[in-house]
Amino acid sequence: MKLFYDFHIHSALSPCGDNESTPNNIVNMSLLKGLNAIAVSDHNTGKNSRATVKVGQENGLLVVPAMELTTAEEIHILCLFETSDDLDAFEDFLDGKRMKIKNNEESFGQQLILDENDEIIDKYPYLLITATDVSVDDVATVVEEYNGIAIPAHVNKPYNSIIGVLGEFNYNLGFKVFECKHDVDLALPRIVNSDAHNIVDISEAEYSIEVEECSVKAVIKALKNMRFNQVK
Repeated sequence: MKLFYDFHIHSALSPCGDNESTPNNIVNMSLLKGLNAIAVSDHNTGKNSRATVKVGQENGLLVVPAMELTTAEEIHILCLFETSDDLDAFEDFLDGKRMKIKNNEESFGQQLILDENDEIIDKYPYLLITATDVSVDDVATVVEEYNGIAIPAHVNKPYNSIIGVLGEFNYNLGFKVFECKHDVDLALPRIVNSDAHNIVDISEAEYSIEVEECSVKAVIKALKNMRFNQVK
């Protein structure tokens, strides 16, 4: 079956995310756009993912647990997981591998942790856009150990991308698919996401993925087994 997707959406927890990007607003806008599957992928955390998963379940939208990891080299890697418990376990692993720099809300914005009713339950105190101590050399293997898939994000950007930082795409790092809005001459399958920092920019129902069933596990499996040039 075909699922229209957007696996790179930031919530109000990302310091660069709009405060109106709450679980309900994200889910409702995604449904209005005609999407079947999404992921809230905040910078270096998944603390708004579980609430969005629950809202999605209540409204017929598949939500994949996720985050956008910043490696030690300051490369952004989209990390999708089979379950919220897998994402939480990966975040526990990350806890000792990120810098604890207090967030300056005036400079970077608030980092809001929300429940399924869009109520603020906390603010994440440390700046989330800093690099972690996880190398790009290891990230694909480590994420797979937590039942996930690591996908280099926006590979054509001059900064925070695997090509922008390393100067080329290293096929020996274990990545099975990459993310880019534009066609890039790489010998791997490509997915296209919005990288939306507000709900208006969430993708329309334009790009789809073929899955065996409408489940997170099936999405992860399909991404790991995508064929070259399967993007559509």
